[in-house]
Amino acid sequence: MKLYNLDHSPYATRVRMQIYKKNLAVDIEAPPAPLRSAAFLQRFPMGKIPVLELDDGTQLPDSWVIMEYLEDVIPAISLRPEGARGRAQMQLLARYADTYLSPGALFPLFTRIQTPGGTDDAAEALAALENELARLERLLQMLPDISQRELHLGDLALAPSMDYVLLLAPLFGRPEPLADYPLVAAWWQWVSADAAVAKGSAQMRAAVQKFFGG
Repeated sequence: MKLYNLDHSPYATRVRMQIYKKNLAVDIEAPPAPLRSAAFLQRFPMGKIPVLELDDGTQLPDSWVIMEYLEDVIPAISLRPEGARGRAQMQLLARYADTYLSPGALFPLFTRIQTPGGTDDAAEALAALENELARLERLLQMLPDISQRELHLGDLALAPSMDYVLLLAPLFGRPEPLADYPLVAAWWQWVSADAAVAKGSAQMRAAVQKFFGG
């Protein structure tokens, strides 16, 4: 199998973390054509990264679809909890990352970074970020304590997005964005201590720094 990947993508990063955690024999490569180019769209009709290419040439786009597939075909070192409730709770963290944190807070911040003067007068964008972190704090209150469970796919789905929070917020005058959210901060300390998460995070941070010209 082959994963077409861009290191700065949080969606590709979550899949790489899973590959590292499960020690999978998956080749990780950059796409053979620039993102959004005609050649890229011809090769990858969905137009997004990551894409998992199977040995028969079949493509699976969408990070969560890929992660679920890898769990199904390679169940050793399972990253899915047992039971319907545990799996639903896993899904909640992934859904929060994709439905709330990224569109509600990260995308607006990222857009401002790319706009001249966009980091000035960003009170509305920062308020949106605070709202989403407060939502996550409440969500973690209703989920099992991290001391009572193992790392799962929901954690891997959320981790790269949280990395972006920590990368972007200081550019808007929030050097410690998790300071007011103790459960979020504890979750981040716990998940980022995992070797597979740390490896993917370091790759993404290096790529983001290069992307921003740092």
